[in-house]
Amino acid sequence: MSINEMSAKVRTLKELEALISEAQGEAEAIKDEIKAKMIEDNTEEINVDVYKIRFTTVTSERVD
Repeated sequence: MSINEMSAKVRTLKELEALISEAQGEAEAIKDEIKAKMIEDNTEEINVDVYKIRFTTVTSERVD
């Protein structure tokens, strides 16, 4: 692989990593909106289209 090919691959990789990071940020924002709506409606489970969405509070105790 030549230097030019390597450079092109690295640039492509960096662009794809940036897209992934952006998409993950958008996904987290959408999850937060869904959680906020479920908290507002005081529900732990809803059915939307073919999806069942659950958001529950989990309490755990540790013994050290």
